[in-house]
Amino acid sequence: MKKITLHYIRKMQVDMWGGTEEACIRTLNSISKEFIPIIVTNKILKDESVNQNVRSIPLKKFQFIYPYFGITKDHKRLMNNKGGNPLSFSLIFYALFLKNLSSIHIHSLGFNAFFLFLVAKIRNIPFIVSLHGGFKDVSKGEQEYFRLLYKNLRCIFGPFRKYMTDERLISGATKVICVGKQEYEKLSAEGLNNHVYIPNGVKVSDFIGRTKKPETKQFSKFFSKKYILSVGRIDPQKDQLSTIKGFRKWSQENPGYNLILVGSITNQKYNSHLKNYIKKHNLKNVYLIGQLKANSRELKWLYQNAYCLIQTSRHEPFGITIIEAMSARCPVITNKTGGMSRIFQDNIEGLYLSNVSEKEIVSKLDEIKKYSHELTKNAFDLVLRKYDLKIINEQIYNIYKGVSV
Repeated sequence: MKKITLHYIRKMQVDMWGGTEEACIRTLNSISKEFIPIIVTNKILKDESVNQNVRSIPLKKFQFIYPYFGITKDHKRLMNNKGGNPLSFSLIFYALFLKNLSSIHIHSLGFNAFFLFLVAKIRNIPFIVSLHGGFKDVSKGEQEYFRLLYKNLRCIFGPFRKYMTDERLISGATKVICVGKQEYEKLSAEGLNNHVYIPNGVKVSDFIGRTKKPETKQFSKFFSKKYILSVGRIDPQKDQLSTIKGFRKWSQENPGYNLILVGSITNQKYNSHLKNYIKKHNLKNVYLIGQLKANSRELKWLYQNAYCLIQTSRHEPFGITIIEAMSARCPVITNKTGGMSRIFQDNIEGLYLSNVSEKEIVSKLDEIKKYSHELTKNAFDLVLRKYDLKIINEQIYNIYKGVSV
C-alpha cells in the first residue's frame, strides 16, 4: 500500500492560486510513483466542498480561525487574500490521526505549519519545508505591509507565542527546500545545514509547438495586433503601474501594440487604482483580463505570441512566469530583484531592468526588438538545462526517498 504525504498550502481559493501553488502541484507528480499526495488548506466559503480534486490530486479543506484579539472583517478579508496566518484545529487533528501518513510537507509558514511540525514530531515522521520566499528574503515593502496588517492585534497565545516561531520549525525540519537562491545563501550564512536549493520548474514540453488560437471572444481583439504581456496577481508588490506607465510612453513612438495584464486580484484598492489610471489617460490599448489557469490554452497562446513578457515586480522569491515565458520562446524583460535576479544572465537569455523607471522600460522594450531571436534561443536552452520539470522532479523525488520512513 502506498504511503500518504500531506502538503499544506495557505492560500484557500483554488481560482486564486499563483506561482507557489502551481509549483506545488507540479512537483507532487514527482512523488506519486510511491506516495499518495494529499493537499490540505483552509475553507473560506461556507458552501464550498471540503473534499475536492486539483488535477487528480485530493484537496481537503478545513474550518479555521485567525487567532487574534481585535480582528475585524476588513482584517479577515485582507488576510484571506494575502498574508493571513490561519489556525485550523480540525486540520491538525486530521494530520494527527491520518492512517498511513509517512511525511508532512508545508509550503507556507505560520500557525498551521508550526502545529503540523509538532504532529510530525509526535508521529516521528519526516517534516519537509518548502520556502517559496517570505522568510529570509522579504522586501521592505512587504515587511511594512505585514506590520500594518497585524498592527494593534493581540495573539490569543499570549506569552507562548514567542515559542511558536518559523525559525524553530525550520531548524528542526528534516529537510528545507529553498526555491530562491538568495534565501538559500542567507540560511547557509546562518549555519543551517538541513537545506537544499531546488528552483521551481516547468514542463517545457507543454510549451513546445504552436498553440491554437483561443476560441473565446475575449481574445479575438488580440489576434490582429502585437502585444506586450505581464503575468502576475494584481498587487502593489507586482508594480503593474510602472509597467503601464512605461508602456504608455513607449507606445507613443510604437503605435499598434497592446499591453495585456493577466492575474488574479489580491488587492482591490490597487486594482481600482490601475483602472483609474488607465481611464484617466484614455489608454484603450491596455487590458486587465483577470486570472487565467496555469497551463491553459489561453495563457500558452499569449506567451507564444507576445512581443515580450515584462515583469516590474518590487520583489519576487523566484518568478515562475519568467520560466514559462522562456519555455514558450517569449523574450523576457524583468526587474533585477529577489530570486528573479538569479534566473538568467543579462543580455544573454533575457534583459534586466537596471531600475524601474519609464525611461528604462522604454529603453529595454526598444532593445529587445534587436536581440529577441538570440535571447529566446539561449533562454530556451537554459530552461531545458536547468528548469525543466523532469530535472526538478527527480531532485524532489530523491529527497523523499532519502527521508522516507
